[in-house]
Amino acid sequence: MGLFGRKKSSGQDEGERYYRMYLDSNKQRLEYLEKSAALGNYHGKAGLGYYYLEHFPDDREKLQEASRLLKEAKAQGAMLDPEKMSLLHMKLGNNE
Repeated sequence: MGLFGRKKSSGQDEGERYYRMYLDSNKQRLEYLEKSAALGNYHGKAGLGYYYLEHFPDDREKLQEASRLLKEAKAQGAMLDPEKMSLLHMKLGNNE
């Protein structure tokens, strides 16, 4: 318990807070997603994966990182966009 009987926030709660800041912001969007994903938030991981796919479509390293993040997010319960996943696999040469 924190001060005044409030529960201290966990890293997951903090990750969700950064994800919400990403949604509400026009600036620092990548920074908020990176912080959210680093704290283990699956919304942040999925958002960062999609961000890399949209903003770095020809950067193989970023696309591989996007694939890793999206797999982790899915394992944590995120619902992923099948069209974006298909595009990512196509760009990576995964024809499965």
